[in-house]
Amino acid sequence: MTIRLYNNNSYLTVFSSVITEVTDDAIILRETAFFPEGGGQTSDKGMLGDCEIYDVQEKDGIIYHYTKTPHSYKVGDVVEGKIDFDKRFSDMQQHSGEHIVSGLVNKTFGYDNVGFHLGHDVVTLDFNGLFTKDDLTELERKANETVTANKKITVTFPSPDELESIAYRSKKEIDGEVRIVEIEDTDICACCAPHVRLTGEIGLIKIVGADKHRGGTRMSILCGQRAMEDYRIKQEQNHGVSVALKVKEYETADGVDRLLKKKAELEYEIGRLNLEIAKIHADMVKPAERIIIFKELNGSNLTAFADRLKEKATDFVAAFGYVDESNYQYVLCSNSIDVRPLCREMNSALNGRGGGKPRMVQGSIQANKEEIKRFFGI
Repeated sequence: MTIRLYNNNSYLTVFSSVITEVTDDAIILRETAFFPEGGGQTSDKGMLGDCEIYDVQEKDGIIYHYTKTPHSYKVGDVVEGKIDFDKRFSDMQQHSGEHIVSGLVNKTFGYDNVGFHLGHDVVTLDFNGLFTKDDLTELERKANETVTANKKITVTFPSPDELESIAYRSKKEIDGEVRIVEIEDTDICACCAPHVRLTGEIGLIKIVGADKHRGGTRMSILCGQRAMEDYRIKQEQNHGVSVALKVKEYETADGVDRLLKKKAELEYEIGRLNLEIAKIHADMVKPAERIIIFKELNGSNLTAFADRLKEKATDFVAAFGYVDESNYQYVLCSNSIDVRPLCREMNSALNGRGGGKPRMVQGSIQANKEEIKRFFGI
């Protein structure tokens, strides 16, 4: 069993230990301050002597320190370990913040935390219940009140008899020794990870997302410096929007809403005018013309053109709208015949796909203008 130095001192960054085993890609120590991956949290990183430790895993009570760096260490050597404390402290802020949020959710709503992942970009918490927008606002407010109250966070290892009298949160049954992390008047939870000593060290808790997930809610949070960096990026983005729209920073949502409404009005008007243009084009076509290739029309305008033109066609109309030199949209329609056989033949000959009803089919082909003309014999 590896002795876990971080259990009682999350701030220990430098330590010495004896190597008890060396494998092809890992070093095993008598004791370590490196936290192994577990409980939804990634492992610590750092150095063992001159070896970079990129991953730490636990198996059957033994902690393995993985390194890609060639080394000549052997059993019995004493090495110095150095923890990447920037990562460690950020993880501590995130995990302690998660305990505050989960504890408040449990006390306020009665929901359980049924999933947790401390990722590189965001921390996700899964709860077996749903929240309103107002619930999330109030939850975030209470969480940050707990931060500013600078409450103590303590770690204990109660005996089995003592555990019987402690109402603590846990996502799974735990065999053997149970490590309890308690946030004064806020939360008591079984947890294996390092935490800050005081809630004030968390700095800030921000709920950045909440989506329905498996009948409950997947909440995303950021704490401390990660939350501040997230705010900085979003503030810069919002400032850019406010400048572009010439509105105040607190009015960007209204400004975007007005812009989208104006865009919808203009798109409607453009669509109406394009339909008029399609009809004008159709009225200009001579009665004998039935194969028309356009650069000006495509999409719904091409359909409107063909639909109007079929009124004066003797059998069928084939309208092609330009996409690029080797790609065209098409509409085949008729008032008197089933155009689907012609559609199938054309798709086969011109690398096309599409279909529809007996009197109108639509699709696209991969062919140029000359190939279209040859197919129809014009």
